[in-house]
Amino acid sequence: TISEINDAPTGVRLYSPNEADNFSSPPILSVYNITDPDGNETNYTFEVSISSTITGTDYVNNSVSEENSATTNLTDLILPSEGLYYWRAFADDGIANGTLSEIRSFNFDNETPQCFISYPTNTTYSILSLDLNWSCSELTPDTAWYTINDGIINTTLTVHISTSSALGI
Repeated sequence: TISEINDAPTGVRLYSPNEADNFSSPPILSVYNITDPDGNETNYTFEVSISSTITGTDYVNNSVSEENSATTNLTDLILPSEGLYYWRAFADDGIANGTLSEIRSFNFDNETPQCFISYPTNTTYSILSLDLNWSCSELTPDTAWYTINDGIINTTLTVHISTSSALGI
């Protein structure tokens, strides 16, 4: 019996998205192309999970052909729901799999938040400090911002901490 000697592809390095990037539609996942030590054709497997250790997968595509550029992209990612996802990839040459890449995360949030200001009302005030009372309906709250001068200066609020802030006018 004659067996072909084959070296596994090198480990894959993730290109994009960066760690913890936010998206309102499923992102394009990209890896840097590798060079197979034996010159074999290379394919990539992309794994996506809600588990930080990717013990189970919510999406797998194991047949992404290497593109004729510096990177290979997964463009047809389908996610079951909004939330925080983790992803990784590896290469294979049809005989052996390369090592797994690092794990990165991204946030998928395609719902437009519904925000309302209850105070101050749309009127002129003669005091120097006002409380801002507002509420937002959002599945995955993070931050909100407001402006009192038509967007010249935006003030960011951390949603998890408070829904009331003092304005210095």
